[in-house]
Amino acid sequence: MVLNTEAVAAIQRKFGEKRAEKSKIGLLILTLALTVVVFITTALFVYYGMQVRNLKRKARAIERVFANIEKPGAEFRPLIGKLTIPAQLQTTPMGEKTGLVLGTKTIEVRNVVAPYNPSMIEHEGGYLLFFRYDILKQDCPHDFYTSIGCCWLDANFEQTEKEFTTIETGSRFSEDPRIVRVGSDLYLVFNDLQKEGSSHYRTMHVGKLNLKESKLEFSTDLDLAIKPVEKNWVPFEHVKNGKPELYIEYYLNPQKVMRLPNPEENGLVHLRLPSLSTTHKIFWPHLWGQPRGGATARFVDGQYLSFFHSFFNDSNGFPWYVMAAYTFEKEEPFRVTGISHYPILFEGIYSSPHMNTADPKKRVIFPGSFTEGTQEGKEVLYVCCGENDCSIKLIIMDKQVLFKSLKKL
Repeated sequence: MVLNTEAVAAIQRKFGEKRAEKSKIGLLILTLALTVVVFITTALFVYYGMQVRNLKRKARAIERVFANIEKPGAEFRPLIGKLTIPAQLQTTPMGEKTGLVLGTKTIEVRNVVAPYNPSMIEHEGGYLLFFRYDILKQDCPHDFYTSIGCCWLDANFEQTEKEFTTIETGSRFSEDPRIVRVGSDLYLVFNDLQKEGSSHYRTMHVGKLNLKESKLEFSTDLDLAIKPVEKNWVPFEHVKNGKPELYIEYYLNPQKVMRLPNPEENGLVHLRLPSLSTTHKIFWPHLWGQPRGGATARFVDGQYLSFFHSFFNDSNGFPWYVMAAYTFEKEEPFRVTGISHYPILFEGIYSSPHMNTADPKKRVIFPGSFTEGTQEGKEVLYVCCGENDCSIKLIIMDKQVLFKSLKKL
């Protein structure tokens, strides 16, 4: 069979059309594939570009924070003792380097396992030391009972021949005492467990101390019905119209102060600042956590002084508690006037071995009180702290160095 020329041409055109159609499909598939590759590549480029920009922005933010912090003697220290220092503290100088910390002392109490969260006050040429201690009990619904103890220290912060006593508060779950002198009376401010139906919550209490009988003459519940757990209110004495009264700082930032005209009644008077703007000037970077209550405030050199604590989590999720100082006005509304640029660290901080009820994951320094004194011709502050929820440490600070180190607000 012989095909004519036209038939051959028709067959060729048909095969050519098929090849062209296949080429178009292949080209389309290739175009789509290239489009997907370009889209994915662009998306990845944009995503990682955003991540890099975010990291750079965070780095600049951290640089701005530390640019506002005076760092005399700052140095890189990968360790504090045997502990790896978290990133948040790597540029913070040790107090010994700046001249702030002159020394430390561990205070032990005979026949007490792991006393902590102390509060100390001058008494008869020495000191009264109040502290929390925990007792593990199988019959306890909350794993352990908590009590407030008291012991007598001499002028060198050594326990006298007197044995410690337990302050009778009317409860087996009293925690974290703060001692404050108002006029000639001593008051304990502490938190305690309350029960309402099947629910438990913690409220703050105040009681007038009967030292001879180691008990409180009364205990007033200062519940504000705001939070289920209230802790770490800062008490202080203020003389108003010639009358000494008990005041309490409820919150540091924004600042909230209350007056308690009659400690036997829950009649807290909330003081108002002239402007809310005055409560937002406290400089304390978020990398160290929210400022919280601490030591009983005292009137020193024309203003009130206290020490607060805050905490943050390191890269492993472990909490680190730090402390710092602040001052506030001598009269109502007691606005904050100065604050530490950075946490106060010292050689041997966090070194107390965890024991009893202490959580081994936590690194804790917790200021509860301070007193004034002199040492080798210098005016000093003896800051009494709890460490790692199982020990009591006294940090000796140069008073003038401390005041000069505060950022004025």
